[in-house]
Amino acid sequence: MARKRPSHGGGWHAVRYTYKMGRQAGGTLRLFRALRKSNTCKACAFGMKGMRNELGQGFQVCKKAMQAQSQDMLKPIPRDFFEKNDLDAMKQMSGRELELLGRLTFPIYKKPGTNRYTPIEWSDALSILSQKWKMTDPERLFIYVSGRSSNEAAFLIQLLGRAFGTNHINNCSYYCHQASGVGLSSMLGSGTATVTLEDVEKCDLVVVAGANPSSNHPRFMTHLMNLRKRKGKVVIINPFREVGLERFAIPSHVRSLLFPTEIANLYLQPHCGGDMSFFKAVAIRIHELGKTNIEFLRAYCNNVDEFLADLEQENVDMLLTQAGLEREDLDAFVEILVQAKSPIFAWAMGLTHHKHGVETVQMVTNIALMLGAVGKEGSGLLPLRGHSNVQGVGTVGVVPRLKPEVVDAFAEHLGIRVPSSEGYDTFSAMKAAEKGKIDFALFLGGNLYGSNPASKWASVSISKIPFTCQLSTTLNLGHIYGQGTESLILPVRARDEERQGTTQESMFNFVRYSIGGQSPPVDDLPSEIEILVNVGRRLVPDVLDWNALSDHDRIRDFISKTIPGMNGISHVKEREFTIEGRIKHTPQFNTENAKANLKVLTPPDARPATGKFNLTTFRSEGQFNTIVYDEEDVYRGSTHRNVVFISKEDLDELGIEDGDLVRIVSDFDSIVMEAFEAPIRKGNVAVFFPEGNKIIPPMTDPLSKTPSFKRAEVSIIPAE
Repeated sequence: MARKRPSHGGGWHAVRYTYKMGRQAGGTLRLFRALRKSNTCKACAFGMKGMRNELGQGFQVCKKAMQAQSQDMLKPIPRDFFEKNDLDAMKQMSGRELELLGRLTFPIYKKPGTNRYTPIEWSDALSILSQKWKMTDPERLFIYVSGRSSNEAAFLIQLLGRAFGTNHINNCSYYCHQASGVGLSSMLGSGTATVTLEDVEKCDLVVVAGANPSSNHPRFMTHLMNLRKRKGKVVIINPFREVGLERFAIPSHVRSLLFPTEIANLYLQPHCGGDMSFFKAVAIRIHELGKTNIEFLRAYCNNVDEFLADLEQENVDMLLTQAGLEREDLDAFVEILVQAKSPIFAWAMGLTHHKHGVETVQMVTNIALMLGAVGKEGSGLLPLRGHSNVQGVGTVGVVPRLKPEVVDAFAEHLGIRVPSSEGYDTFSAMKAAEKGKIDFALFLGGNLYGSNPASKWASVSISKIPFTCQLSTTLNLGHIYGQGTESLILPVRARDEERQGTTQESMFNFVRYSIGGQSPPVDDLPSEIEILVNVGRRLVPDVLDWNALSDHDRIRDFISKTIPGMNGISHVKEREFTIEGRIKHTPQFNTENAKANLKVLTPPDARPATGKFNLTTFRSEGQFNTIVYDEEDVYRGSTHRNVVFISKEDLDELGIEDGDLVRIVSDFDSIVMEAFEAPIRKGNVAVFFPEGNKIIPPMTDPLSKTPSFKRAEVSIIPAE
């Protein structure tokens, strides 16, 4: 059953939660000692190091950091667990129950034709991995890397893959912010944030679209509070009215804790997928009011005449109807926008998880350019990256196709000839697995099964792979439903347990140094790099200098020589740095003529079809990516995850009561869930990710190959 939502996010609940996580980690003092160490936070990509942000502001910590840290401080799983439980028994456990079993501290192996994992010795595990890899055709091999890995491990694994002869190398951003990277790169020549954290502290407006930082990026809420304190404004654009985005109590700020801070000046609720239509209507209205910065566009942008001509022939009312918003919504937003001197546009997967995700990001960028808000301090564009080092692993080469200058640098400094073939993006690899074209898959962290749409399809596709190997700290549903015919799981040290220091990159393009040194659950646990070096020596012994690549300082030297903008990484121990060429404080862009490319775009109609609903998936307050730390969602008021959030109007029209069981039917599959009355835009419903992935069809944005998790057409009927 559901319970009442709180009046605000954060606050005393977060304080109490600290002690809960402390008990899980073996004591609150032990947890805080780990959090205070000079290591980059393992949760979102906000760039926290210890309890200090990139500006050096201190004593900053959030629930997500405590959740991630306490999870890594669990006790080891007993060996006899695998003697007592086969895969059928483990399938009766939830993802949360699997994670809470504890840390994996020894290799486990599932032989072909068997139904259980068995503990094996390290020597056997590494021999199996090396032999299976060596026997594989490079074109039938796929490597997938999670954002919790370090830059050093990520650089090394893609190097090993290239040396072996494959470009089928990818990272988890293809299922989250790849649309941001493609959209921004097509217009600005660079695919990441154009602002620094200091810019966030200088701006006078933040537009948060398709994101819920109160749950997923809690440290960002402090900066929204600071913005409101200096009389700036916050606009939220989200189909679901999130309580934490209306009012939030910052636990480390006494006044905010006692008197929760008002966050949103304006809260707009479009249809799921309606943002692009709304933003185009915004662009038209800005131009109608004569607020377009024509001088900026003429001096620093391409395609100006075509872009403005397209705006002048569009129908604003039709765009608003498609978006599910009204004229007064448009006027209220535009009034705030044109009064701002330094706006920042921030977004997350509510904009990218669509078949038109790239184009939505491009439309936001169009507006920022119209206002001259890109290319000066205090304003710009900010994709809110979810995983702590997801941006970093892409930076250091975990992508299917490297830039030509990187290919040349690999040949010059490492003697590696990079294959010329097209590499698989993540979804293409899943399709290849479905067709029996993948023989070997290596997963460096993460849960690819849980990250996919169409869960049954994802499980069947991965199960067709003859051999899979996963490097992980704990167990998750991907180990149970997302393993090959033959499967190996290797435990590794968490990033802050490394013997040598590592680096990570924040969403602000800032590279930080982690000292490591946290005690692992057992002393003989290897790091990801130690495993990769061991396998590399067996696999391609003469291609790379594996003695040098055992030393993290030497790895960073190679990164500095081969990856553009990363020359500062050789000295990161002494001086952390911002990657060159990404922050836009002047209107000089990384395009052929140094001008930004305005885009002429046609938005889709986001209205739900008659008798249908737009279904979106989202994460709970007690969750990080696919990892579920708590079954309840404190902010939304649900005590379990088997719920579908529906508006009061839609419940009445359906003749369904709050708490009734309903069947949600897509063209692909169906699920039964409890109906839960919620403040969501009429005609739209929401379920939790990854539980709702079962009914999300396997369709993607053609430009970014990102799945459309945020808008699937469904019917809702009473459950039998």
